[in-house]
Amino acid sequence: MMGVWRYSINYGPEGEANYANVYDDQGALVSNLKTQHAVAVVAAMNAALAQRTALEQCQKALAMMIAPDAIRQTTTINAFEQCTAAELAARKALGKDAA
Repeated sequence: MMGVWRYSINYGPEGEANYANVYDDQGALVSNLKTQHAVAVVAAMNAALAQRTALEQCQKALAMMIAPDAIRQTTTINAFEQCTAAELAARKALGKDAA
């Protein structure tokens, strides 16, 4: 499971929150940015990680349905469950209604 990007606000001498450190999904410091930019970068990178995870799930589900070895080892109900979970993850990552 991948981590998430995050930011940590650097408060100034009078309590102002003008800058923030941005950390990647491995916890490494990436940059020090104005707070509003840090918020935007973190949101975009976490959305990209969610999309990658959803795409990986879809790829695995599709591979299971087309790879000859996987077809022999997979039950229909297992394939259906994986495809349903992958489709739900993709819909969520794309920001579509998950109802």
